[in-house]
Order: sequence, then C-alpha cells, then structure tokens
Amino acid sequence: MTTPLYDAALDGDAAEVQALLAAGAAPDEGDEDGTPLCAAACWSHTDAVRALLAGGAAPDYAENDLTPLVYAALRLDAATAVALLEAGANPNGEGAPLVRAAGRGALGVVRALLAHGADPALRDADGQTALEAAEAWVGEDVEQALVASLPGDGPVEVTREPLEDGTERIEVVRVEEGAVGELGTGHAQIVALLGNG
Repeated sequence: MTTPLYDAALDGDAAEVQALLAAGAAPDEGDEDGTPLCAAACWSHTDAVRALLAGGAAPDYAENDLTPLVYAALRLDAATAVALLEAGANPNGEGAPLVRAAGRGALGVVRALLAHGADPALRDADGQTALEAAEAWVGEDVEQALVASLPGDGPVEVTREPLEDGTERIEVVRVEEGAVGELGTGHAQIVALLGNG
C-alpha cells in the first residue's frame, strides 16, 4: 500500500507534495514501492523533487541501493541532478552516480556532478571509472544497441529527444513486450571532458 506522499511524488504533483508535507507527512517515509524522493527522481519530476527537498527529504536516502541522484543519472536528468546536488546530495555517494551518468551518455548530469565535486577517479562496484564507462560506448550505434538489448523480436518505436546539453535521449520501446531501453548520446563528449580532467 503506497502512501499519499509517495503517490503525489510519483505523479509529479509538487503542489500536493507541499500540501501533504505541510500537513505533517514524513518526507522520507517509504513503503514497499520505495521512497517519495526516489520516485520523483526516477520519473524526472524535478518540481516534486524540489518540494520534497524543501520539506526535509534527505537527498541521499536510498531505495534498493540506489540514491535519488543515481536515479537522475539513469534518466539523463540534469535538472533533477542539480536540484539534488544543491540540496547536499553526495556526488561521490552510493551507487557511483558519475560512473552511472557516464555510462548512460548523460553529459548534462556528468557536468553537474563534476561541478559539485564528483571525483572522476572513483570506481563503481565493478571497478569501472566514469571514463571507462563512457569509453565503452564511443563508436557504438546507441539505438541499435538498445534494440538488441530488449527482449522479443516484435516491432519497436524509437523516440529521439534533444537535450539542453546538445546531445539526445534515445528511447526504444518493444511494443508487444512493453520493454523499454533508454540511453543518451553524450559518450564521446564525456570521454573528452574526463580525459582532459
């Protein structure tokens, strides 16, 4: 059973988040579905993230070993990453957000993390640095790799969304299976950025 605050965060309803917090809802109270802040970050609801942080949510409170900052990195969401970092999220914290962002091709998130003190030499649980994570994708056809990674062999829908950092978010959906894959196209720029660091 989810809480009203979790539902409001998941829906991105910042006004409802503020109202529930003002009425005494605990900002970090989670349930079997997770925490409100992770839900808002996972779905790129930046205004709801800001409302939760303003209401006292802990920026590094993890669910399933993933912090809200890692969720922002996985979603290529620089605006949410900046909101979390400005609220004190640890750029070198649990889940290796810089490595995750670099591997996802999330140039805007990588820039935000570096601007807030992320250490490019840190390694993730597999021993990989951010530079190595980005280098693994340079020269790869991101769209084709996403299609190949999805289960099934039915038709796919591809969406390309331009991002503010000049790269693209590519989302591939295998329609019949409902499987989704998403990556950014900023790997080469991230390699250049980290290689010069």
